[in-house]
Amino acid sequence: HWVMIRAMTGKRDALGAEIRLTVDGRPRSGVALSSYSYLAGNDPRVHFGLGGHDSIDAIEVRWPSGRREAFDGGVADRVITLYEGAGRPME
Repeated sequence: HWVMIRAMTGKRDALGAEIRLTVDGRPRSGVALSSYSYLAGNDPRVHFGLGGHDSIDAIEVRWPSGRREAFDGGVADRVITLYEGAGRPME
Protein backbone atom coordinates (compact mmCIF):
# COMPACT_ATOMS: atom_id res chain seq x y z
CA HIS A 1 0.00 0.00 0.00
CA TRP A 2 1.09 3.60 -0.57
CA VAL A 3 -0.03 7.23 -0.42
CA MET A 4 1.24 10.36 -2.17
CA ILE A 5 0.77 13.78 -0.58
CA ARG A 6 0.75 16.99 -2.61
CA ALA A 7 1.10 20.11 -0.44
CA MET A 8 -0.26 23.31 -1.98
CA THR A 9 -0.05 26.98 -1.00
CA GLY A 10 -2.69 28.71 -3.07
CA LYS A 11 -2.16 27.54 -6.65
CA ARG A 12 1.50 26.59 -6.13
CA ASP A 13 3.27 23.57 -4.73
CA ALA A 14 4.40 24.24 -1.17
CA LEU A 15 8.03 23.33 -1.77
CA GLY A 16 9.81 22.73 1.51
CA ALA A 17 6.66 21.61 3.34
CA GLU A 18 7.43 18.91 5.90
CA ILE A 19 4.82 16.16 5.91
CA ARG A 20 4.40 13.65 8.72
CA LEU A 21 2.07 10.67 8.61
CA THR A 22 1.04 8.47 11.49
CA VAL A 23 0.37 4.90 10.40
CA ASP A 24 -0.51 2.27 13.00
CA GLY A 25 0.86 4.61 15.69
CA ARG A 26 4.26 5.02 13.98
CA PRO A 27 5.44 8.29 12.38
CA ARG A 28 6.78 8.60 8.84
CA SER A 29 8.02 11.87 7.38
CA GLY A 30 9.06 13.47 4.11
CA VAL A 31 9.69 16.86 2.51
CA ALA A 32 8.11 18.28 -0.66
CA LEU A 33 10.97 19.05 -3.06
CA SER A 34 11.04 19.67 -6.79
CA SER A 35 14.60 18.46 -7.26
CA TYR A 36 17.23 16.48 -5.40
CA SER A 37 20.40 17.23 -7.36
CA TYR A 38 21.95 19.53 -9.95
CA LEU A 39 19.85 19.92 -13.13
CA ALA A 40 17.26 17.44 -11.86
CA GLY A 41 13.51 17.82 -11.80
CA ASN A 42 11.34 15.59 -9.65
CA ASP A 43 7.70 15.17 -8.74
CA PRO A 44 7.06 17.48 -5.74
CA ARG A 45 4.52 15.05 -4.25
CA VAL A 46 5.80 13.08 -1.26
CA HIS A 47 5.44 9.32 -1.70
CA PHE A 48 5.08 7.04 1.31
CA GLY A 49 5.17 3.26 1.18
CA LEU A 50 2.83 1.83 3.82
CA GLY A 51 3.65 -1.87 3.58
CA GLY A 52 0.66 -3.93 4.68
CA HIS A 53 -1.20 -1.00 6.23
CA ASP A 54 -4.25 0.12 4.27
CA SER A 55 -5.06 3.32 6.17
CA ILE A 56 -3.47 6.46 7.61
CA ASP A 57 -4.22 7.60 11.17
CA ALA A 58 -3.30 11.29 10.77
CA ILE A 59 -1.36 13.77 8.64
CA GLU A 60 0.59 16.80 9.92
CA VAL A 61 2.13 19.50 7.72
CA ARG A 62 4.66 22.19 8.63
CA TRP A 63 4.22 24.69 5.82
CA PRO A 64 7.10 26.84 4.48
CA SER A 65 5.41 29.82 6.19
CA GLY A 66 5.96 28.11 9.57
CA ARG A 67 2.27 27.34 10.10
CA ARG A 68 1.52 23.81 11.35
CA GLU A 69 -1.73 22.03 10.52
CA ALA A 70 -3.28 18.62 11.12
CA PHE A 71 -5.42 16.74 8.61
CA ASP A 72 -7.48 13.57 8.88
CA GLY A 73 -5.98 10.36 7.56
CA GLY A 74 -8.03 7.86 5.61
CA VAL A 75 -7.62 5.05 3.17
CA ALA A 76 -4.35 4.29 1.39
CA ASP A 77 -3.53 3.80 -2.30
CA ARG A 78 -4.39 7.33 -3.45
CA VAL A 79 -3.02 10.82 -4.02
CA ILE A 80 -4.07 13.39 -1.41
CA THR A 81 -3.83 17.12 -2.08
CA LEU A 82 -3.60 19.31 1.04
CA TYR A 83 -4.05 23.09 0.99
CA GLU A 84 -2.49 25.50 3.46
CA GLY A 85 -5.22 26.96 5.64
CA ALA A 86 -7.62 24.01 5.17
CA GLY A 87 -6.38 21.93 8.12
CA ARG A 88 -6.74 22.22 11.89
CA PRO A 89 -4.16 24.64 13.34
CA MET A 90 -1.54 23.12 15.65
CA GLU A 91 0.30 24.99 18.36
